[in-house]
Amino acid sequence: QDYLDSTVEITGYFHGWDLLGELDSPPPVTRSDWVIADNSGAIYVTGMLVQQLNPSSRDQVGTVIRLTATVNISQEEVYLEAQSIEVLPEQ
Repeated sequence: QDYLDSTVEITGYFHGWDLLGELDSPPPVTRSDWVIADNSGAIYVTGMLVQQLNPSSRDQVGTVIRLTATVNISQEEVYLEAQSIEVLPEQ
């Protein structure tokens, strides 16, 4: 609740259309919602896709991205509404 409507910046891993099966629920907004994950867990993202990445490709799971998004909730499920996405270079 504290973060609702807040803007957050997350650096995490692209997990496409929940390709690792981390989330127990369907996408909260559209079937095109995708997943970002970090050490604290995974969460759905809606609003825009990562242009360079294919959300159905397991080969691109783990690509590091920086996401700026607004925290929202739909039917008890918290999700992020993307404002900007940057694919970070591999270290």
